[in-house]
Amino acid sequence: MAQTIEARKTLPFPPSLIIWDEAHITLFREDTEKVIKQAAPTAQQVGLTATPWRMDGQKFGDNWKLHQVCTTRQLIEGGYLTPYKAFNLCNFVIKSKKKVSDNVKQKDYTAKQCEQIIDVATPQKVWEEWQKYRHLHTIGFVPSKKVGEVYAKYFTEQGQECAVITDKTSRKQRAEL
Repeated sequence: MAQTIEARKTLPFPPSLIIWDEAHITLFREDTEKVIKQAAPTAQQVGLTATPWRMDGQKFGDNWKLHQVCTTRQLIEGGYLTPYKAFNLCNFVIKSKKKVSDNVKQKDYTAKQCEQIIDVATPQKVWEEWQKYRHLHTIGFVPSKKVGEVYAKYFTEQGQECAVITDKTSRKQRAEL
């Protein structure tokens, strides 16, 4: 992931192929771009995205050709992806009256801006909503390490085993978790 590359400032070996997931975001990360230029300047790159445009108007460079190959549903039906169920607990955020700074119109949200928005979705409210889905293996995505730690602590206090995985989590720890 881009964040892992940025945090480690290196790649384990010089890759010949780089596949960017969420390319509409990851390709525009300056720190990642620096690492790639230094560690893998000749690597072929493939960008995957369901949203090949950005709200800030930035475009993919001339060296990127956009192709719509197929939909996620087609990949699942073809046996290339595992079926999934996504449950959106963001109604708490949508109901929020909080505002973030105007520079959001120009760039992606920062972790701090996401925290300002998500603070309406308290760990207790998310815990209560999640009870409907607790029988399922669950991955929760939060805007920052700090928020992840708060939620993990709350869920653990409720008796639910959980862990926070960040860019600093080693491969061994990730496998164990």
